[in-house]
Amino acid sequence: MSEDLSDSLALESQRLMERIRPLLAGQKSEVVAGALADLLAIWLASHRLRNDAGTIDAKATDKLRASLLRQHMAAVRELVPPNAAILYGEDG
Repeated sequence: MSEDLSDSLALESQRLMERIRPLLAGQKSEVVAGALADLLAIWLASHRLRNDAGTIDAKATDKLRASLLRQHMAAVRELVPPNAAILYGEDG
């Protein structure tokens, strides 16, 4: 992915997050966690791979979804410290 495209996607993601944030503000932690889990599940479920015959390849799809989830969790882990610092200061 080119740096320009990556920057563009990051900006688009930031804008979407800013639009969603007010909907989550003030909600119970469990409610937010449930909503985020549902959204992640929908995102993962939307990724499907087809075989040469044009039918869904369940094994390849499962592998793709597992890979996407690993990448997503790695990104979340990277984002926790800077966001904790924003929310709570240097001690995060």
